[in-house]
Amino acid sequence: MQSEEWGSELGRLFLAGKIGPELYTAGRRWTACVARYRAALNAPPADPPAIPFERSATTAPPDPASEPGRRQAASDIAAVREMREAQAALHDAGALAERVVRSVCEQDQVPCGARELEALGHGLFALAQFWRMTRRSR
Repeated sequence: MQSEEWGSELGRLFLAGKIGPELYTAGRRWTACVARYRAALNAPPADPPAIPFERSATTAPPDPASEPGRRQAASDIAAVREMREAQAALHDAGALAERVVRSVCEQDQVPCGARELEALGHGLFALAQFWRMTRRSR
């Protein structure tokens, strides 16, 4: 059985030795952060699956006045806060780094050329520093 890293472009870059383990972990965390953010906003996934012909029973969100509703609201607020803070750290890495990190991690696209690969490393390193995942300075 092959490892799960083969299932994404970020993982393939890691397996090929183009990015290190800290950068791979930062990219995975960014991907999860974006997913939580989109869920908190009740936004559709970036690449939604096909719509089924049959309607499925959807459950209503919990009442905000109930305990589960308050927990859900707190979780959503934390997801939005984390995304905004991480996005600010990524923004500080530069426009190209931000664009390449988003395209590789969110849309599973291949970085185009050495310049984009370098920008990906720069952006992921900024995220790794933000999340205190790195031991060394660049």
